[in-house]
Amino acid sequence: MVRIGILLIAATATACLGELESSQRVSRTRILAIQAEPPTMMLGATTRLRALVATPPGEEVAETALRWLDCGGETRPDESRDLCQENPERSLGTGFEVDYQLPENLDPSLVAEQSFTGGYWQRVSLQVAGAGENFDRAFKRVVVQLPAPGPVPPAEAPNQNPNMVEPVVEILKKNSDEVEAVLGPDEALKPDLRYRFSFDFPLEDHEAFIRRYVDLSGLDLAKVDDLSEEDWLQRLRQEETFESLRMRAYSTDGRIGETQLGTTKNEGVEPGERSYYPFHWQFSIPLTEGFEETPRAEPLPAEIRLWFIVYDGRGGIDWLAWSRALEP
Repeated sequence: MVRIGILLIAATATACLGELESSQRVSRTRILAIQAEPPTMMLGATTRLRALVATPPGEEVAETALRWLDCGGETRPDESRDLCQENPERSLGTGFEVDYQLPENLDPSLVAEQSFTGGYWQRVSLQVAGAGENFDRAFKRVVVQLPAPGPVPPAEAPNQNPNMVEPVVEILKKNSDEVEAVLGPDEALKPDLRYRFSFDFPLEDHEAFIRRYVDLSGLDLAKVDDLSEEDWLQRLRQEETFESLRMRAYSTDGRIGETQLGTTKNEGVEPGERSYYPFHWQFSIPLTEGFEETPRAEPLPAEIRLWFIVYDGRGGIDWLAWSRALEP
């Protein structure tokens, strides 16, 4: 048996100033992710927050430019208002990492109620100081875990951050998905070649947990508001399942293809046990652009920076920063 903890979804959002940009393109300083270690906390516990700040080649961010803020207040994940404009901000420190203690005086009944309907989170913000396009701000929804009331079976293992793995980088044949060669550890990238980054996470990284959901089958959705608390509880379902890891990728130049899934890793896996697909990302630096394949307007950069982020949907996250020279 696994104890049901209230594990709430963590997320990071970034507010940008300046012109609109591709979500996968890093052309200025950007906060791409914030990790909490541990990713799930009890009330009053302390976690270590760590930021992934991406910059174009030739630019770096000083630690003193990063300022952590506790915005206070409380809200639900579907509300987009900026709490930092509604509550006094408390500085937590500067730099890429900071220790953060979740308040002990959060109302447990309020946390439990909001957990059931969409999640409760304690918000912490990170700001990169700067002028114009070098300003960026993001927030972290810190995951709250409450103890189950009364006698409980053995505790569920607390959620852990996934561990990013090193990719295998393959050079693909022209107009084919067949492999031409494997990129060497110090080998430079070349334009107009397609590269495939493959990430193969071990089975044990897909952790077991209890998923809770409300079964609305056979229910007239127009009468949802008329359901009593007893009706909601009768429709509450729970099942033991395994995490499904997801990935995002960013680059300073070039094209990043959508995630491609290879053969499922279910060899010898019994029903209900862990199984998954490895991730494959395609990447290239094209010399032409647009539907008419006009010559590239920007000069070729001397360096390419890539960032890969893996997350488990329960507040766990990790990443890899990857850079390589580009030959003309």
